[in-house]
Amino acid sequence: MSWFKKHRNYIIILLVFNLFFWAKQSKAQILAGVPCISSGNCTLCNMLQVVINIGTFIQGIVGSICLLFFVYGGFVWLTSGGAQEKVKKGREIITNSIIGMLIVLLAYFIVMTIINVVSGTTWDWSTYIKCS
Repeated sequence: MSWFKKHRNYIIILLVFNLFFWAKQSKAQILAGVPCISSGNCTLCNMLQVVINIGTFIQGIVGSICLLFFVYGGFVWLTSGGAQEKVKKGREIITNSIIGMLIVLLAYFIVMTIINVVSGTTWDWSTYIKCS
């Protein structure tokens, strides 16, 4: 019996608990930098800020998942014992995690460029746009 199958229930409980914890934090992150929430007078710029916050939150989750796959690929490669198929599998996992992260970063840059064109602001590498 593998370690994962033996501890599957504990892992599922831990993941469900983390999802509930993330839900509260994600609301705080998504609404950060949007001062119009209390007054209700939101503009297009404020809505764009919410979209940026959602994208930043998703990028953090995807980056963490890519890091986990990178570590898993290295673990598979290191424990291969010289078996060519396991070395190839580990290398493919590492390569795919790097490609996935590059796709996410490219998509983020494209979306941020479109948001800056629509909002008429300049991008200063921060996660907040200047609403006037």
